[in-house]
Amino acid sequence: MFQLPVARTVVLLLLSEAAIIFAAYFAAFQFLESDPEFSLYLLYEGGLEQISIVIGIVLLYMYFMDMHSRFIRSRIELVYLIVSAFGIAFIAEALLSYLWRPFSIRSSYMMLGAGIAIVGLVAWRIVYTRYVRHMVGSESVVFVGNNPLIQEITTEILGRPELGISILGYISNDAAETIPIPEKHLGPIDTLQSQIHRLQPNKIVVGFTDRRGQLPVYELLALRFAGFVIQEAATMFEVTCSRLSLWALRPSDLIFSGRLSPRRRTEIVHTITDVVVAGIGALLLLPVIVAVALAVKLTSHGPLFYVQKRIGMNGKPFDMLKFRTMDEPADGSHEPRLTSIGNVLRKSRLNELPQLLNVLKREMSIVGPRPERPEYVAVFVESIPFYGHRHSVRPGITGWAQINYKHADSVEDAVRKLEYDLYYIKNMSNALDVYIIFNTVKTVFLAHDAG
Repeated sequence: MFQLPVARTVVLLLLSEAAIIFAAYFAAFQFLESDPEFSLYLLYEGGLEQISIVIGIVLLYMYFMDMHSRFIRSRIELVYLIVSAFGIAFIAEALLSYLWRPFSIRSSYMMLGAGIAIVGLVAWRIVYTRYVRHMVGSESVVFVGNNPLIQEITTEILGRPELGISILGYISNDAAETIPIPEKHLGPIDTLQSQIHRLQPNKIVVGFTDRRGQLPVYELLALRFAGFVIQEAATMFEVTCSRLSLWALRPSDLIFSGRLSPRRRTEIVHTITDVVVAGIGALLLLPVIVAVALAVKLTSHGPLFYVQKRIGMNGKPFDMLKFRTMDEPADGSHEPRLTSIGNVLRKSRLNELPQLLNVLKREMSIVGPRPERPEYVAVFVESIPFYGHRHSVRPGITGWAQINYKHADSVEDAVRKLEYDLYYIKNMSNALDVYIIFNTVKTVFLAHDAG
């Protein structure tokens, strides 16, 4: 959706929950008003704006609590989270009624509407989890072959039921015990056409370690002409896992990609957006920046900023700024150690605020691959294919890899983060940037581990 990795089951859930909350307040209005004219309330008395604020607050809280990216098994937890969402909405409405009365709902509407909505949302979640998501969101898949990509895709599907993908089976010449789900081994390649016509999957995903002499070209061609959707494992891996696979990536995949960014127009818009957002952000966060600066100076010894060389766009080095979180005593009596507020600054990422200056100097972007130190880059460029191509865009304060993967502590971690960085570069857009910024706030709010 707008180049965003959002499952259709999640979109359906968001829209349906918004409709339930709206219907709850409609019911509350009809019950409490002796002469109900709901259309007048919506259009001329600010009702639409008031209800929209409540819907936005509730869904935002639910999304921040990961209620749309996981299925909640415990009904007690489900009720608690939904009630908490309306509790936050009550607080916000109370604040609005104090600051701007036209945009607050009357307390009677708010109480009754919230009660109806809570019951409706809990009931809908139970029904949706048990029945609806399987009927509406399910996409059936048959895998042909058994390469490492298919194995990773299987792991992703099993770990993320919200994707709405059901695996019908695997057609492969490999032994059943080597298949990701052995009990779903359907048979060898020569049974391909009969199995596909029997199962009628929505999609056939093909993945062979070595195509020469293994790929059933004519059988797949016949199935394609019969109307079946056939997709390479690398393509489904990108869509399902939201990253590119270095194992399967070939230069031609990028050379002939119609979506590979950054395009010139995208880069111009990106630059303007960076400067505007960084400038406004620096002004709005000025009290926080001053407070953090004072806290750093008053609780430790050493300079205000920690300056470190990093590699930027086109491989050009620059000085990246952070608020210092390590103590540097002037007398050299002990090794540098974390300051009293250093851990708080790191977890909240407030130590990254000076990088807004790096953005204004056009050394960094708000969103982009995280810049690495020169000594690490030298090693990674030699040992990891395509690593140098992450420097085709400006590095970012936050990025796709940071919200999806932990801090890189090894070459293997660097490979995984590069796969996310390449996905971002390929699909770079303003919509994706907004999605990343939003999820960065969510990551900090939930104290998730991110690099």
